[in-house]
Amino acid sequence: MPPTHATLAAALVVALALVLAPACAPEPEPLPDLPTVTDLNSVWFWRDVLAAPLPGETPPDRALLEAHAERPAELLDALAARSDADDPAILTTLMAALRHPQEAVACAAARELGTRGERAALPRLLKSIGPYPVDYDVPITVRAAAASALARLGNPAGVPLILSLLDEGTGRQRERNRIQWTATTRMAFIQELALEGLVHLAGQDFGYDPNGSVLDKEAAAARAAAWWEAERESLWMKAGALEGPGLATRVRLLVAHLRAYQLRNIDGARYTLGLLGPGALPYLEEGLRSDDDYVRLHTLDVLRMLAGRVDRKTRG
Repeated sequence: MPPTHATLAAALVVALALVLAPACAPEPEPLPDLPTVTDLNSVWFWRDVLAAPLPGETPPDRALLEAHAERPAELLDALAARSDADDPAILTTLMAALRHPQEAVACAAARELGTRGERAALPRLLKSIGPYPVDYDVPITVRAAAASALARLGNPAGVPLILSLLDEGTGRQRERNRIQWTATTRMAFIQELALEGLVHLAGQDFGYDPNGSVLDKEAAAARAAAWWEAERESLWMKAGALEGPGLATRVRLLVAHLRAYQLRNIDGARYTLGLLGPGALPYLEEGLRSDDDYVRLHTLDVLRMLAGRVDRKTRG
């Protein structure tokens, strides 16, 4: 006998109840408190939490950052030397440097995180590419550098920003009231920063030259956009597992605090988890098992976001 509308409705209710109810599963490892946050009801930001050292990680060398605060060239040399020496504080120091007032330092920090393969920095870098709910004050230079750093780490979340930047100065550029940055005369430099990420993921620059003619740039940008449209799903599926203690713990903290008091922090967590790609799925399963209704519901929101960043099989 074919199912009635009432039967189908009942089945949907049961299916939803199974998703929303905590499943019987082994208890995950306990999570540390949120770094830097002493009161969950106070004002705090994910960018600070995701950059802060976790238990077992070396705190950032703030004395180094402050000693050369007014001499960016010296600071860049010092950071490069620490990176070459595999200083145990290099991860957290570079993440702290993402907020350095000198844009050159912040851009170099993003690039070094990508070049070093510091996947524990993935969530923090995602908070730099914008727009809302990413912090509104990230300069477009740093956003471009962070997008390229993500690409070096195998995450394609910054590609839409990269393509928008490459369209600038051509017939493909967005209307001025729709661009997500302040217009600047430094666009060729910013496009150079962005192009590095595209080359890393695509293996080519599509003939794009930030100093080329308008027509040549437009044609190259169109080729890059066509490549992204064709390869987007595959790139997301290749983004990789979110493994390693520093990265796994940060992802689990995002899931566990999907019920944060500040709506801004809920939005920030959902945004970051959605842009981590399919590798976030095992951690979202943990969210679906939560005893907290809000965590389970917001986890479903993230799953909806991920539906457009996975292949057909995973989407099912």
